[in-house]
Amino acid sequence: MKERGAQLSRYEGVREEWREWFSDLLGVAAVLILLVFLFGCGGGSSGTGLQGPVLEGLIVSPDGEGVEGVTITVSETGDQTVSDQNGEFSVDVTSPVDDISVELNGGQIQTGISVNNIPNSTTGINIEVTVDPDTGGVTDTDVSLTAPR
Repeated sequence: MKERGAQLSRYEGVREEWREWFSDLLGVAAVLILLVFLFGCGGGSSGTGLQGPVLEGLIVSPDGEGVEGVTITVSETGDQTVSDQNGEFSVDVTSPVDDISVELNGGQIQTGISVNNIPNSTTGINIEVTVDPDTGGVTDTDVSLTAPR
């Protein structure tokens, strides 16, 4: 009988050690899960895992010719690019935005375009701008938003 009591006591001790070990393991897992939620799983320039939409478009003259060399700047983030020989451009916006102001600068062209109330699900903003290279004025603007399917 004494032997059985010693075995039970030893069993209770081992059980208590396992219970403490498992409790510690759960605590570590909870901290790791919290860190994942706080810092996200993705890249992104700000470390939050959040990425803004892709801004792309076309800058053309009234006769439909692409306007090359126009600097396109996203005012909210400072992200920028330059239109190519066809007037096309594309820039990744490095953080999510609700509203976006786009500055166009090059030659005589110095103007801005604003897009407001951008839904969070927006993955792309497409802007087509017709500008008069002689006066720098915008004669037509077409904006469309894309979202994942």
